[in-house]
Amino acid sequence: MEEAKSLLGSDPGRAALLLEELLRTPRISKRERAQLLIELARSYRHTSQFRRSLESFQEALELAEKKGFTDIITDALNGLGIVYRHLEDYENALREYFRLLPIYEKMDDYKKIAVTYNNIGVVYRHLEEREKTLEFYFKALDLYELAREERGYNDTLCNIGLIFCDLGEYDSAGEYVQRSLRLRTQAGDEKGIGISEHNLGLIELKKRNFKESRKHYRRSLHIFHKRNDSYAVAKNLEALAECFQEEGRNNRALHLYQRALSIAESLNLPEMHRDIQEKVASLYEKSGDAVLALAHYKIFHEENEKLVARNKEDTLEKIMMQHEIERKKQEAEIYRLRNVELNKAKTMLQKKKRELEVAYARLQELANHDTLTGLANRRYFMEHVESELIRFERNHKNFVIIVGDLDGFKRFNDQYGHDCGDYLLLQVARTIQKALRKQDVAARWGGEEFILLLPETDLKGGEVTAEKIRHNLEQKVFDYKGKDLKVTITFGVSVYDGTIPVTQAIIEADQALYLGKRMGKNRVQAGKEPVTG
Repeated sequence: MEEAKSLLGSDPGRAALLLEELLRTPRISKRERAQLLIELARSYRHTSQFRRSLESFQEALELAEKKGFTDIITDALNGLGIVYRHLEDYENALREYFRLLPIYEKMDDYKKIAVTYNNIGVVYRHLEEREKTLEFYFKALDLYELAREERGYNDTLCNIGLIFCDLGEYDSAGEYVQRSLRLRTQAGDEKGIGISEHNLGLIELKKRNFKESRKHYRRSLHIFHKRNDSYAVAKNLEALAECFQEEGRNNRALHLYQRALSIAESLNLPEMHRDIQEKVASLYEKSGDAVLALAHYKIFHEENEKLVARNKEDTLEKIMMQHEIERKKQEAEIYRLRNVELNKAKTMLQKKKRELEVAYARLQELANHDTLTGLANRRYFMEHVESELIRFERNHKNFVIIVGDLDGFKRFNDQYGHDCGDYLLLQVARTIQKALRKQDVAARWGGEEFILLLPETDLKGGEVTAEKIRHNLEQKVFDYKGKDLKVTITFGVSVYDGTIPVTQAIIEADQALYLGKRMGKNRVQAGKEPVTG
């Protein structure tokens, strides 16, 4: 087991294989089995196999409770709380942490009580219940002080400062983070000093005290450069760039964003890379460099689409996992009731089965459609295209691809917020859908980009349909919280006639779209005519 523990940080997948093999060893004691299950659950958690992690922690907990292994009970409850937090199942995370507290209180283990209070505070922060968050952070702070646990005490000071920053109470925020900085400096905690300096930079930036903000960010950057902590270096470069951008020093901001972008790419940090791409595109747009702005916006949209798809897959996996957990609970309850309420249990099972069937049908719908607009998603759209290619092989009837992008859409998000952007995207999707035939397919292709498939249609017919949608949208006025908003769209149209790959037809529609953008936006631009004769 010691070898598996040593691998947990560097190679959790191999650690899991070793632990699974050890669990198959005959004649291991109940305590050894429970300990192996705890380590196996941790290795599963490190590899994001949350379903297996929950099962192993729960099996260890049941075994430890039967045998009275208090240390393993606490490890299992704490592990369950962490996994539920990863799954954003905050209700169950709090339940496990609150089950854990009285055990530590009985043991008078102040350090572990403080850690648990801190974990509860983290959950409440995710729930945006800031008063509750502060309540448990302050409890943790008192107990860290009682236990003379310096690192935990200093970390919690910083956490409290960030909550006050969230609340807009910047003076209080600065006081707590400054305290953490002084104590970390006395203790020689270099990494902690870097974190405190970064957080002070954030607070000063919120106060629009740019000179002080830059000073703290640069100190933090210097520390993490020395420590070769590339991730922290990238975060400080990004923060410094934001500071310069707020000051209107766009060239300096752009230089720093580019450095952060390079590190994010080398470390394979897709969320950071995507977010910086959007900021770089915005700066190029403000500087009047439309070509570079467009290039970075395209990268941003492509990366955002990949992340949205990945997050949707993660969400579906979490939903299905919750169904699996619920199913196992139901099975256990039915087994308990089998001898006394058999008929009632059968009725319950049938009801739950119907609910699961409805839930899985809903999951299938989620897997095929964009959750905001209700249109097909990219994958489902391409399945329709594949079907249309098969039909083309039989009847040799051309079909049309139309790609549309809303004009200047970013301003709505910037001026009115993302809720406004979401509202407008939904209205645009409904306008598009109303103009299409039953056999046509519309999908959300990217952030504010849409794609249409028109079976058995020529290029002229595609232009007519695109113009109809463009005109309908141009005529509409959308009421958002008393504001009258108008949206326009530019379309690119291409036709598939069997002479080029279908991917090329999509590219040609996209190229026509961007030509339309350059020619003034709010227009329909046709691609190449099909070759005839």
